[in-house]
Amino acid sequence: MTSQSVFKHILTEGDRFLVSKFSKLEDQGGYAVATNYGMHVLQISSFKSDILRASPGSLVARILFQPIEESSRIFFSKLLSSKDASSKKSAEDASNDQRKLKQAADVVHLVILLYIHLGLVFIIFGPPYVPTLLSLALPSRYLSTSAPLVLQAYCVYLPIMALNGFLEAFVSSTASPADLAAQSRFMGICSVLFVVGAVTLSEGFGMRETGLVYANVINLGTRATFGWYFLKRYFERHHADESETARAVGKAELINGWKCLPPRAIWLTSTVVGCIVRLSAAKYGSFSAGIKIKGFHIIVGGIQFAIWLCIW
Repeated sequence: MTSQSVFKHILTEGDRFLVSKFSKLEDQGGYAVATNYGMHVLQISSFKSDILRASPGSLVARILFQPIEESSRIFFSKLLSSKDASSKKSAEDASNDQRKLKQAADVVHLVILLYIHLGLVFIIFGPPYVPTLLSLALPSRYLSTSAPLVLQAYCVYLPIMALNGFLEAFVSSTASPADLAAQSRFMGICSVLFVVGAVTLSEGFGMRETGLVYANVINLGTRATFGWYFLKRYFERHHADESETARAVGKAELINGWKCLPPRAIWLTSTVVGCIVRLSAAKYGSFSAGIKIKGFHIIVGGIQFAIWLCIW
């Protein structure tokens, strides 16, 4: 667990080390505002001291995602660790184990489906409305920094972070010591890939602070892939009981990725709505637009969001 904590610290705080090395002081302030804005009430004394004292963390993540993650960790620990681990089980014990697995699988499908829906909201409406909302909420001096672009990138980062957090909660609740050791080794690889990716995107492709966020997206996406692979293997391994009673519960595959995906109507509506709000942002969403123009842009987004909710 110690090595895991070290790798998680590198993966969580590495972007701040890199931004302090590669970015100008003004953009360091913009990056700090973006990564903390809406996450804490910031106390900024002056523009030159914008390397914030506030600890990192997302208010959105803490309000929406952290309670689900913590509850899932407790739920899976109690439900799955209580299964009878003995090699010889009665038919009733085998049936109870299978029912617990089915219950856990249903929760997995439900939570991931919910996260994908919320992720679509962030990706559809976040980037087109970040500039407008920032121009209303932040002093104008921050609008010329990296803060707007970084916050737009965070609209992609947050859903991936939430999904990875849920999957890692399942891993930590059900993994054996050997599984945790394998996860630690994998995180070691991820930490190296993160640094390489961050430097490549930020310096090689000129994406600067935004490149650090997208490097984190790749990092968390890779970790989420590991978590999904572990989850699938866990259910396959523990759903192999051949007793007659277990068959009565159902021998079909418990975890099905298709059950985690929204229906086609949601994907189609998301595509259309996303195009409409981006066209509105291109025409009405500039920093310099008047308050009436910005209001019209927000109304367009509200109407499209209502349409999206009706399809959902």
